[in-house]
Amino acid sequence: RNATMTFWGIRKMNFLKFAAIDFAGCAVWGTMLVAAGYFLSSSANKIIGEVRQLEFFLLGILIIVIGFFVVIRYASNRRKLRKI
Repeated sequence: RNATMTFWGIRKMNFLKFAAIDFAGCAVWGTMLVAAGYFLSSSANKIIGEVRQLEFFLLGILIIVIGFFVVIRYASNRRKLRKI
């Protein structure tokens, strides 16, 4: 949409003609997005459920990785203290 606005501006299109074409373009895009939302709304719950499972899986991995680094850091600091 932005490219067409620039194109019609460079071509010095009449404002009323531009407004009519822009309105028609908005109506088409709006209709397509509303239709897509309507037809895909039943899939949204399924996708949200899968994303939620993935979030818990990634959270578990993050906790394990952070725990691993904390243990390594703790062990490294203990070795340094023993040498002193």
